[in-house]
Amino acid sequence: MLFVELLAMEDFQIAFSPSGHGLMTLIVSFLVINKVNLAYDRYMNSRHAIGCALLACRELNQEVLLYTHALPPSHKKASEWRQQTAVRILDMMDCTVRVVKNTRQANYLAQNVDVEWKTDDDPLLHAQAIRMHLYTINDQIISNDQNDEDTTVGLEMFERMRMMDALNEFVVSYRDLLKCASTPLPFTLVQMGRTFLFIWTFSIPFVLRGVVSEIYSAMGFVFFLTYGFVGLELVAMKLMNPFGDGRHDLNVTGMKEAVGIGIEKDMRAFGEDAKLTDKRQAYSRQKARLPLQNNNAYAIVEATYSDPSPHHSAGNLLHSGNSTENVYHPMH
Repeated sequence: MLFVELLAMEDFQIAFSPSGHGLMTLIVSFLVINKVNLAYDRYMNSRHAIGCALLACRELNQEVLLYTHALPPSHKKASEWRQQTAVRILDMMDCTVRVVKNTRQANYLAQNVDVEWKTDDDPLLHAQAIRMHLYTINDQIISNDQNDEDTTVGLEMFERMRMMDALNEFVVSYRDLLKCASTPLPFTLVQMGRTFLFIWTFSIPFVLRGVVSEIYSAMGFVFFLTYGFVGLELVAMKLMNPFGDGRHDLNVTGMKEAVGIGIEKDMRAFGEDAKLTDKRQAYSRQKARLPLQNNNAYAIVEATYSDPSPHHSAGNLLHSGNSTENVYHPMH
């Protein structure tokens, strides 16, 4: 605005038509408000999806405890099965949080986009780990239906189906999270909105110069108009990535930790004396490899759960020795 006034003092009269600028104002308003609505819907959908996913994990663990309530905590097979399932649920939640907080990793999982960086935190490892947790929980639940009632956990068909429903709810919510984390707003919409906003903002003084005679009034109009439209653009930018680490982003890590504490409290209430959040890192490790044989797009995920301590009771998370299982599933 000061630049326009200096030009006017030197007899350089530059002004825009208020009618034409009003039409541009209508276009800018539509683009900015529409983008804010899209970003807000994206933010709330992400919040709903992460809430449903973590709720499904908590309910799955509670159903495991509920359907085995007839067996005492001292029952070796039941105790191991409950604790191993809880460990797998916690690992699955950790993998989910890592994926949604890494945009490139989410793009790789959702679209199979090639990645060029080399780190220990390989997206392929996380991809296989997530699939492993999703599918081996099924195997962990249904593989215990055997005839030896002294060493196995017998579950009715409807009980297994109810736990499968809880797991399916997590899978559906995870797919929604992956969609939000890997799909940004269209670049053309963002570019068009910011371009029009840039031109419109810097053309305001040339319009007000011929309408408002007082410089202070014109500067006040420029400030509030710029603050309103540019502020909405900044709000949209903040809401576009709800999985960041900012103060206004979704605290998915905190929500995951809260569910982990809730799972641990459920285990203690049932009589399982085990701090899952502390022990699972010491008692579990995961490996993933992706061999392609005969041009078949199948991955072999090797999940190894080992107990490094030679002395442990039945209340520990895992039993003695190593338990290795291969899970075959088609690649997406």
